[in-house]
Amino acid sequence: MRFSPTLQCCFLLLGGLLSIRAEPLFGLFTRRVKPSEYSFFVRLESVDSGMLCSGSLVSKRHVLTSAHCFRIQPDLTKIGVLLLNDANKGVYKIESVVTYDQWSLFHWEAHHFSDNDIAIAKLKEEVSEIEPATIKPIDPSQPLGVLKVVGWDIEDHEEDDATPTIMKVGFLKLMKKADCQQSIRLISNEVESLEDNILCTEGFPNAVLTCGDSGGPLLDSKNRIVGITDSIYCAAIESKKMSTNVHIDIKYYARFIEQTTKS
Repeated sequence: MRFSPTLQCCFLLLGGLLSIRAEPLFGLFTRRVKPSEYSFFVRLESVDSGMLCSGSLVSKRHVLTSAHCFRIQPDLTKIGVLLLNDANKGVYKIESVVTYDQWSLFHWEAHHFSDNDIAIAKLKEEVSEIEPATIKPIDPSQPLGVLKVVGWDIEDHEEDDATPTIMKVGFLKLMKKADCQQSIRLISNEVESLEDNILCTEGFPNAVLTCGDSGGPLLDSKNRIVGITDSIYCAAIESKKMSTNVHIDIKYYARFIEQTTKS
């Protein structure tokens, strides 16, 4: 685990979706994932550039991730899906991808938000050994507790630019809407109101989730997906060293996920 002199009290999920390069998860407030823990967590890799995005297996053939991953690499034949806890240790190929924007147009659903960075990739074959994740929108009437994100790290002996292969988990708490709004304004210099499909989290005491793990899950205490990591402000977060993490709230996309994973 690596430490920056300025980050002795925090961890970073670092990455390079802007440069299509992934960096490691490191810091004091993470731990290594145990065998078979978060087995639904996947990584999407491009044959051209290595690690591309993260995601979650939500059925035996469907992966929930970010839509922009397929704008970076639109050629599906060049993307492989890896599940590190799969006994077969194979690379799964993608048959098709449906973004929320595509689905909503086909189903005559109104676009309520400007950022709908969510997609489902259908694999060419079933994943038989792994139990898919469950989707559980946040219930505001119930106590939420600690949230979690899963990311990648490198071995201590490896160079800083090595491809991360070690799964680690970090711990977050949900921010209040008003605090989230203020942080987004500081991050982006935007004065518009925060859209309802955005969730913000912060770490204990400071944790920053940046570009490289886009599409990965935001999990509740029972490891159910309540959101996915959004990249809309990741470059600004990195450059301004902000401590706010931005996610897409899954509750607005439940019908999209349910219908798409049935196909």
